[in-house]
Amino acid sequence: MPRYNWPFMISLVAPLMLGLLWPVPVVLAADSSAVVTQTLTYANGDVYVGETVNGKRQGEGVYTYKDGRRYTGAWQDDKRKGQGTMTFPNGDKYMGEFAEGQFHGQGTYTLSNGQQYIGTWQEGKQHGKGTLTYPNGDSYVGEWKNGQRDGQGTYTVHDGQQYIGAWQDDKRHGKGTWIFADGKKYVGEWRGDEQAGRGTMVLPDGKQYSVEWKDTPAGKAGGN
Repeated sequence: MPRYNWPFMISLVAPLMLGLLWPVPVVLAADSSAVVTQTLTYANGDVYVGETVNGKRQGEGVYTYKDGRRYTGAWQDDKRKGQGTMTFPNGDKYMGEFAEGQFHGQGTYTLSNGQQYIGTWQEGKQHGKGTLTYPNGDSYVGEWKNGQRDGQGTYTVHDGQQYIGAWQDDKRHGKGTWIFADGKKYVGEWRGDEQAGRGTMVLPDGKQYSVEWKDTPAGKAGGN
């Protein structure tokens, strides 16, 4: 008959039984990606109030700059990214998408004087398609490149005159049509915001005649 060392066996079983009766506490590591709401004051006087992850601005928050600008919206990796609103001390306001801290995507910029651009942005500049409305009632609807009217677009003057055609470097350039307030229109080439070379003048009754432009422009397109 086998012999057991009972004192030794008890010394082994007792800790196991105690472990079942008294669970050992489990220490969980803190979640390093937890979202924390903080107020961060910077040495230059700027202040951020909002969500952070690992000490970086991440999520929703409000950043007030020392110079009076204020951004309210989404953040990612310490940069403005996503939907947000930027207001300026002079009364200007941008509402729309951001990427890498800049206006990027669809957005609306409204100046304090009422001038407003609604359209696409790329790296802080109007780029793509957009509509610019001037305080005097003029408007431009069309293509943009690096902050300037460039491509095909329509400029409508508040008195009814209208230009439909090509633009380059913020000026009418290429083939275009200028429609006058009295109904007649000019169809032809433009260079540097003015008619150039030969074109065709079409009267309201349908009559046409050829013209050659030298110095006198048909109209301006600048919101004046």
